[in-house]
Amino acid sequence: MMNKILNSQYNFSRLTSSKWFVFFFITCLALGLRLHHLDYESLFMDELLQVSYYKGTFSEVIKGAFQQQQPPLDYLVGALFNKASESDYMIRLPAALWGTGSVLLIMFLSSTFASWPIAAFVGLIMALSPYHIYFSQEARPYSIPVFFLLAMLTSLQYLLTSNRVGARSYIVFFILCLGFLLTRSLSPLATYVSLGIILFVMLAKDITKKGFLEKTSFRPHQNHLITLILILLVSLLLYSPFLIEILQAGQRFLNEKQTHDIAFFISRLSEFSFSDIIQAWFVQFEPFATLFLVLYGLSLIFIINEKNDEDKYVLVRLLTALLPLSFFIHYTVFRIHTSLAFRPPYPIYLLPLVLLLTSYSLEKIRLLLSYYRQKNITKLITIVASILIMYISVITLTDFKSIRKKSNWRDVGKYLSEQYSTESVIVFSTLEPSKHWHPTFYGFDRYYYGQSEKTAMSENLAKVKHILEKSTIRPILMIFHYRDYFLTSHSRYPFITGIRRSPFEWQLSKWPEALDLKTFTGFSLITFNDKNPDISRINTVDQIHYMIDSILPVAPQDSALVEWHLTASFLTPEKYKQHKLYHIEQAKKIARIDQQILFEKEENN
Repeated sequence: MMNKILNSQYNFSRLTSSKWFVFFFITCLALGLRLHHLDYESLFMDELLQVSYYKGTFSEVIKGAFQQQQPPLDYLVGALFNKASESDYMIRLPAALWGTGSVLLIMFLSSTFASWPIAAFVGLIMALSPYHIYFSQEARPYSIPVFFLLAMLTSLQYLLTSNRVGARSYIVFFILCLGFLLTRSLSPLATYVSLGIILFVMLAKDITKKGFLEKTSFRPHQNHLITLILILLVSLLLYSPFLIEILQAGQRFLNEKQTHDIAFFISRLSEFSFSDIIQAWFVQFEPFATLFLVLYGLSLIFIINEKNDEDKYVLVRLLTALLPLSFFIHYTVFRIHTSLAFRPPYPIYLLPLVLLLTSYSLEKIRLLLSYYRQKNITKLITIVASILIMYISVITLTDFKSIRKKSNWRDVGKYLSEQYSTESVIVFSTLEPSKHWHPTFYGFDRYYYGQSEKTAMSENLAKVKHILEKSTIRPILMIFHYRDYFLTSHSRYPFITGIRRSPFEWQLSKWPEALDLKTFTGFSLITFNDKNPDISRINTVDQIHYMIDSILPVAPQDSALVEWHLTASFLTPEKYKQHKLYHIEQAKKIARIDQQILFEKEENN
């Protein structure tokens, strides 16, 4: 099939070896940027959870994917690489390869309806994209669906523009369709359903104008569309058992009562927010969000006024409808099914589809300038724009590569392993509102090799209080920071939004002298220093109590302190009843959204 595409009059007939070299160079650049710092940061929480399933059998890996509401393809590929090496580098290598392949495919596909320099430019933008690089270095199903989407569209372009299509080409399309569905749960499914709807509308429109399978030159075109729709239906049918397992395993989807509640549907849809679209756009197209918004708008104008019925633009027309329809279905289903935040990376189709439409816009602009014989102006604009865009790209990429973004589980684990391997107890907390998920010791199984005891704040600490009262081992408070995650220091929007309204900051000017503070990306470690030698003779519970009492005044004064005040109250000896009541009253005073949890904990105490 690849040779047929290369020889197709609509594809690469005008590519010379030197131009192929440009494509090869950009692909190598993309690979280098994705392999560079591939294991610079430790695995993120979702990565740690996904990787935790890799040691099981293939059946267990598949079940693990279902439990995370995902199809199993990315999990299975990751498990295979994990068998070769369990290093962070090897685990993330598949994502880097999928991302590199996407850069090659978008150049390959763009050149079917645009000149090769424009295709190379679009590929270079994707190769240098901070967003695409980041998620090409993440052991999660983000880069793999983009690769399969572009591969599927490349196959579709050939099937729609070629008059001689063999069974092998249809088989390739079928494999790519099924593979695309198996990469990720919701966004590929929304794109897939949208594609099926568009092809069906194309077929219905063709039948209305020309009749159904009339013995004319239009018959092969209708046969193609019917076959493509059947392939989509068969692929969806084969995928349905996986989808059923995902729906049954997931706890974030509609229950039976909600399914029949019209008021619930309306209330969920009323939460539609343009800010979700804006954030996704600015994150995925940083640092050229405004430029690509203009080029995308121009593509809509050009395609509406397109008078050329050449087959090479059939995919562009399809993409023009595919992008908004995919987003509408994806966002609507997401809003109905879950109350979670719609994060910028979720619409995986946004970046590749807009880049393809951008290449069409640039091609039409080039043709317009050529029509008016403005070669000198075209060259000047091209040179100036290219220099400016590359300069901004390099500056942004350097910024992106220089800052840590993920919570640094690796260095925290290494530091604690070396400094506090034994004879200590690590107490984990988040200093965040208690209704939120707490990633307690997520990275310890992978990065901590010490033997210290571990416990979480509040309930878990209460369970081991009677043991710690008889011990004098040193406590270490390990505090996880919820925060906004930005691609660069100049990012307008975070790609993962934290739950705090303001950044987490200690009031260091009031920091207690008896305690030391060591910070890592996403963490604070608090320990006793040697200024009070008598502290080693105090039991561990009283040490923890002292640390909490000392830290409370310098911590952010919000509802996150409810848990800490309640813990301090629980750890206070009964003979200090006034102090115990003080912490309870403080917890009540600052508790807002935590009221129900507060009173439940108070009753237990």
